[in-house]
Amino acid sequence: MIVYVLLTTISLLCVSVKKFSFHKIDVLFFIIIGFLVGFRYFIGTDYASYIDYFNRVYTYGTANTEIAFDVVSKIAILLGLNFQGMFLIFAIITSFFYYIGYKYYFKDNELNKLVFFIIFIIFVFPQITNGVRQIAASSILFFSTKFIVQKKFIKFMGLVTLASLFHFSSIIFIPLYLFIGKNFNKYFMLFILLLGYVLGQLGIITAFLNYVINSNIKFLDVGNYISSYIDSPYNLRDFDFGIVALIQIGVLVFLIIFKNSIISDKKALLALNGFLLYSLFLLFSFDARAFFRLSYLFSIYPAIAISSSIKVFNKESKYFAYILISFAYILLLIFVGFKGSLEPSTSQIIPFEFNFDIFR
Repeated sequence: MIVYVLLTTISLLCVSVKKFSFHKIDVLFFIIIGFLVGFRYFIGTDYASYIDYFNRVYTYGTANTEIAFDVVSKIAILLGLNFQGMFLIFAIITSFFYYIGYKYYFKDNELNKLVFFIIFIIFVFPQITNGVRQIAASSILFFSTKFIVQKKFIKFMGLVTLASLFHFSSIIFIPLYLFIGKNFNKYFMLFILLLGYVLGQLGIITAFLNYVINSNIKFLDVGNYISSYIDSPYNLRDFDFGIVALIQIGVLVFLIIFKNSIISDKKALLALNGFLLYSLFLLFSFDARAFFRLSYLFSIYPAIAISSSIKVFNKESKYFAYILISFAYILLLIFVGFKGSLEPSTSQIIPFEFNFDIFR
């Protein structure tokens, strides 16, 4: 619990300097995130697996994963670091790209800063401790959306390529360049959300993925990515929603319904569409559990979309909205600590242990 108290305290410190806009002190939040993640010890579902991967690189020169993991591990080895040093390098990379992405979105825009930090703590922070390669890719992809807004395809593709070297699933961002920034009709968005729920309940997604890997369109299974997830024991686990995730989807519905009043620029519009994609992957997870991991790529956008909504309030109502929304999310953070977030059978409050021995 002390880790979450620390993060909340740091958030309040940043907010005390500026409530509604970016300030250079905000980097402190991301530094603390990097510190906690970099020095965590046996925290995260894949922690032990990454120790094994690191040892493979040390012994054989490769872990037979994406090339960026080999590169990071070899850098750690050259610096005389052990597996904990490797985790620290990944944490630095992830925190850096999340920070510069955050700075881009809010340097010249208003936000409810406290709500952004709390949503980050609830939904993004636990994922950083789990999917090491994928969440590093997610942070790079988050920054890459700057070039979707600016319509700079080459720079966007450069960052997507970099992200794919960390986790191959990043390639799903390539077609998003064409439409994630589009201003879709709100009824169409609500229909897509409802369709996602129906598909997740009827088993259609798994049936389609099985058809892909067993038919003449197997070429869609690039790098055997679909096959590996279908056959993974992870994909056989049951998935259930906690109340916090349901509330988030309820907030998404609200934002969609009032999008014409709430969305004020292209950044906020892209964040809302990213929020929709995040929710769709969660809904797909009812059918194919592996889609929960794909939601990692979009978990930052609810924080962007919800915290950006403060801009629609006038001067008289802004502080009331700030207090009300912030208080609601503080209650959610406390609730998560006792009941869990995305899965009610588990708690998202991680009992942290640390390892500061990073040298071999």
